[in-house]
Formats: sequence, structure tokens, C-alpha cells
Amino acid sequence: MDMHKFLTIVIPTYNRERQLIRLLDSIKRQNALDMYSVVILDNHSDYDVKASLSKAFAGDFRDNIEIYERPYNAGGDYNIGSAFLFAKSDILWIVGDDDEVLDGCFDIIAEDVSRYPEVPCFKYCIENHSSFGEDLSIGDIEDFKRAFDRNRFYAGDILFVSNNVYNLKNAGSYISTALYYSYCSIPHVIPMLRCLVDERPFVWSHREIVRYHRPEGDHWNYVKIALSLSTVLDIEVGGDYAITREFFKIISKHFEILDFLEECLKVEDKDFSKYVCRKGLATLFVGRKFAARYCHLLYLIERNTKIRVLTFHADCARKILAKRRELIDSDSLPYRLYKKLFKR
Repeated sequence: MDMHKFLTIVIPTYNRERQLIRLLDSIKRQNALDMYSVVILDNHSDYDVKASLSKAFAGDFRDNIEIYERPYNAGGDYNIGSAFLFAKSDILWIVGDDDEVLDGCFDIIAEDVSRYPEVPCFKYCIENHSSFGEDLSIGDIEDFKRAFDRNRFYAGDILFVSNNVYNLKNAGSYISTALYYSYCSIPHVIPMLRCLVDERPFVWSHREIVRYHRPEGDHWNYVKIALSLSTVLDIEVGGDYAITREFFKIISKHFEILDFLEECLKVEDKDFSKYVCRKGLATLFVGRKFAARYCHLLYLIERNTKIRVLTFHADCARKILAKRRELIDSDSLPYRLYKKLFKR
């Protein structure tokens, strides 16, 4: 396989100058200019992206970056979904503007594309997230569920943007669906869902190619998620709709009820707050009926009386979780016993 400019890195961005430069620095550090080209989709940022990058970078690296400036903010979902239209090669890697690529990432992708020439898309591990010793071939929804149930990866890893690589020669017939359903907040994941429906294997690589950085400032919150991600349930692509429902159950496990209801309390319009709350509980948390009913009662009490009952529960839950993380990080004797006796 000819590795000359075999990969297009498409970076959707909006108002993240410092993070975008950090990402491009990590790409430049690879010293592999002959393997990739970069396309930046600027969603009408408040600063001059071209001028900023011209100041930060020069020479061949800057010449290898193409910038598309939208005349208006088209929304994050569309900016990500439209990345498929800007590929200049068969292999496409969509990378979020606030993440970094890891050393050796281009060699890893090139090896996998050569090893699996018929695979439509690849998922990769994220630094310090899920890990397993060998590549997983995910051929249907049962493979997907088994891998998830065995803690091979987390729901957040599925929704993450920057660990997805596509072979457009094989995934081309799936791209129109990704664009059509871009309003569901995860257009980049739709090709993977199509693989599950068609029982066409995709590969979840055991190797890491990206470092995640928690977004700063305005980013996704639970209210946005309730109104957009729940529309994944709209998707029917000619196969068994049960696959879509099972897929949604898995990705929705990423969300916590208390955190979601806290976000609902922040919505000033009481009627809209209740609408978003009902929609979230009926979709994101439909499989957790007892917890949803109990937490919904706390939400209604706090919404109507302003007494801190739900937020008090949420604070307690966060403290318990923080304590558990301390035990994990310290690798203490109690945690080692718990891991040995109870964790799979």
C-alpha cells in the first residue's frame, strides 16, 4: 500500500485557539509529513484561525494544512458530520480540536489499514482509558454487548470523536446515513452502527493513538444530550430495529441520572425543564426505572420548593465516587481485595 499522504486528518473546531495549536503541535511532532494532510473545519470562530496558524507554524507543515472557514456557525453536530465530505484520501481520521495525537499514531494506523484491508472503520483505545491485549473484531450486536459487558471499553469511549478512523473505500455506502442523522450528536458513530446492522465486522484496536483532554468552557451538557442523543432511537437502516435499541442501551450507560437532573434544575424555564427531564428519563435512563422514579421525585421536590434534596444526593454521590477513585489510585489493600473478589 502506498503510504504517501494516505491519511486525511479532519479537525472540526470552534473558538479553541490554544487547544487547536496544541493538537497541531502533537501532529507536527510525529515528523511524518509525507503520510498525512490536515483539513481544519472552522465553525465561524471569533478569532482569525488562518492568521493564528500562520503565526504559530511555517514551512511545509503549514503548507500541509487546509482551512475551510464556514461563513456562519453551522452547529457542532454538522461540523463533525460533514468531516466525511472533506477527506482527500481513502483513510479519514476525525480528531477533536481539544485532544492530542500520540507518538507513533500514524504508523499504527498504516499497519492496521494494511492488516485489515476490508474493514470499513476502526476504533482505537484512548490513553489511560480502556485497554485489552489484542484487537477485537466486532461483527454484530452480540459481539458488541459481550465486549462491553466484559469491561473491554466504556460507553464514553464509543461516543468519543478522536478515536475513529474510516476506510472510505469500504465505508462509503454508510456515509450518507452519518450525514442524514447528524442531528443525533454522534454522526461519527453511525458507520459503526451500520456495521452492526449489516453484520460487517469493524475492528476495535487494542492500541492507543490519542490523548483525551476534558473540554473547557461551553461543551456538551446533559440537556443538549437529552434533546439530541435520544434521537439515535430514530435510526432504522434496513436491518433489525432491535439492534438500534441495544446499541442505544449501551451508549446511554455513560450517563448518570443525578448529573442529568442537576442540569435540568439549571434550566430557568420551568416547563421546558420538566419537558427535558421527562424526555431524558424516557430515553437515556429508560432501563433504570426505580432509580429514575426516585431521582425524579427528588427533582420535583427541589424544582418546586427550592429545597436542596436532589443536589444534596448528588454531592454525596460525588464524594463517594471521589473516595473510590482515591482507593483505586492508591492501589490500597481494601481495593486490591475488592478487585480480586468482585471485579471481573
